[in-house]
Amino acid sequence: MPWALLATDRAVRGVAASVRQPTDCAVAQRRSALRALTGSVALRPWILLTLVFSLQFLAAEPFTLLVTFGLCLAYALYLRGTRRPLASPANFKVLTAFLLVGCLMIALCAVQFLPSAELLSHSRRGAQGLRYGETSNWSFHPLLLAEMLVPEFYGPALIAPTSWNTMVGDGNSPYFISVFMGFVPLFFALAGWALGRDRRRNFVAGSALLLLVLSFGHLTPVFSLAYLLVPLLTLVRFPVKLLVPVILLLAILAGWGLDTLREDPERWKARRNRALYPLAILLACSLVLWAAVWTAPKLITQPTRWALFHQGHASAEAGRMADFLAPSLRLYAPGVAGFILFGFLLLFGLARKKRWARPAVPIFALLGLAHLVLVNYDTNPSVPKTFYTYQPPVVSHFQGSAGTYRVASMARLPSGPSSTLSDLQSFVNFDSIPGAAGLSAIAQGTFQQRLLLAEGSMLSGVEGSLNLDIERSLPPFVYDVWIYMLRQAPDAFHIECLLGRTNVRYFIRPTRRDSPGTTAVSEIFNGSAIPSYLYEDLYYVPRAYAAGTSVFSTSPIETLSRMARPDFDAQGSVILAAEPGDSPAVRGSGPAGRVEITSRQPSTVTLEADLTQPGYVVLLDRYDSNWHASIDGREVPVLRANQLFRAVYVEPDRHVILFYFRQRGLLAGILISSLTLVIILGVYMRTPGSNASQEP
Repeated sequence: MPWALLATDRAVRGVAASVRQPTDCAVAQRRSALRALTGSVALRPWILLTLVFSLQFLAAEPFTLLVTFGLCLAYALYLRGTRRPLASPANFKVLTAFLLVGCLMIALCAVQFLPSAELLSHSRRGAQGLRYGETSNWSFHPLLLAEMLVPEFYGPALIAPTSWNTMVGDGNSPYFISVFMGFVPLFFALAGWALGRDRRRNFVAGSALLLLVLSFGHLTPVFSLAYLLVPLLTLVRFPVKLLVPVILLLAILAGWGLDTLREDPERWKARRNRALYPLAILLACSLVLWAAVWTAPKLITQPTRWALFHQGHASAEAGRMADFLAPSLRLYAPGVAGFILFGFLLLFGLARKKRWARPAVPIFALLGLAHLVLVNYDTNPSVPKTFYTYQPPVVSHFQGSAGTYRVASMARLPSGPSSTLSDLQSFVNFDSIPGAAGLSAIAQGTFQQRLLLAEGSMLSGVEGSLNLDIERSLPPFVYDVWIYMLRQAPDAFHIECLLGRTNVRYFIRPTRRDSPGTTAVSEIFNGSAIPSYLYEDLYYVPRAYAAGTSVFSTSPIETLSRMARPDFDAQGSVILAAEPGDSPAVRGSGPAGRVEITSRQPSTVTLEADLTQPGYVVLLDRYDSNWHASIDGREVPVLRANQLFRAVYVEPDRHVILFYFRQRGLLAGILISSLTLVIILGVYMRTPGSNASQEP
């Protein structure tokens, strides 16, 4: 984002550089023609801006790219545009330039854009867009602004003593474990806006404020208005991400503020009240609040309890949250007031040219830097390599090679937003476990997830099941399975049958629960004194098999209901997502033969099949239109089978079946990206350079 803003600044401010006149007439004619084509525009800075945007595009975080592009466009209009009239040639030139940059960026990134567009075209996210509730989920709660000044104001982020962190986290685990900046950077940012002379400070401050309000998401009506006006917002989610550009813009203001305070005070003395008044108001508010929590705490706790209760919190929990707030304010308000008072005195002393004031500026900056490091250093803790290579004890109970079965972890873990300190206290001594010695509290929760294969199971050589994120980027037929299990399945027994038919062989459960669909294997160590339990699914179906009977159904509920019935012949039948007649029908009895996986790679799977009757070879790997298949070197259609998986029709005999992934749009994207790269490099090398103007 900083590189994009810098490139925008150079591109918009760019002027034609004085270059040495070429001696070759042909070169001179070509350059004259190029100048006639481009006018007075310096192309090199615009090409560099395109490359920066392209790097962000390839980083695959669309919200960041969207915000960066919009911020740079607004900055360009601020520098070279006009407010009256809006339809001015200057505005038109800026808009045209950014339109061309955007098109060139897409062409340069076609290698990723075309496959991504093809993927999204089969999902509701791409076809219909995300609903407002999905887009605005995970908003930045305004109450979290307190933690920008005071670290862990509501308690540790992942081990909260009350429900404050759950509420301010918008019902999720914290998107940012720490949002702490401290008073010092905010003080310098205020000085940069109030005392600085660079006219761009108003744009930076205004943009930071607007993005901060937008980061509040569904908690204010502003984001809903943006959602209606900007169609691209239907493709992205999590407004809390906007806190990143907010912090960047505040850092820019803070840099300007530090430079300003090191100047001669006479240059900004006339504007000092613009900074002193906000500091005085904040100081008065913090002192009044501190006095109130000591002398009349009910003025704080009772309105807080009332507001929390009417927001849906239980009366007891609302009381605990309100009671937690008062001592926090008693503890932290004096420190905040002290920082504000020092900032107030520093400005006052600089304006009066006190001898102590000038050396106090870098000392105050170093204090803020040290505070940032001290608070945030352990937010994303380092862990030893053995943390990732550690094999959980549960793995020793699994039978069969990796890639032939799946594991469903249904354990409830105490590492979420509702966890309490007692959850972590129930852990055994992690220091006795290789790879977990000396882990911080945050890493302990993640390590327990690894113990139960809840996350990161690929690192243990184990494949999980239905690891879905409800972002609606996958095809709808995948989510139909999740919806069926949550809403439509008759009972847990039918869910066990269904999961067994999706190649799930083992369940990890938090409590002992015997059922006719599973058999107990062992107790499982999970990091606490109370074990979890491993069960084997009695309705497990191997990864590949040959079905002798075909059933045709385009109804997800009908398909999943059949698969969930205990009497369904899972290894002898296949349910094809097609109309009768779209593919050959087979009516055998039981399995049609034997199938073995001989090679398994990320983009190819080879099977050997020996069929005694016509049938369908089913591979319980997810169906995707980019998967193709060949039988003995002859390409055949791949059908969606059993709601989620892949199947091909096979005649009796011995065959080699190859499934291979061939991404639509990839080859065209490579060609377009390569051609675009050659063109822009050629234009860059043949275009005279330019120097940015020195205008402030």
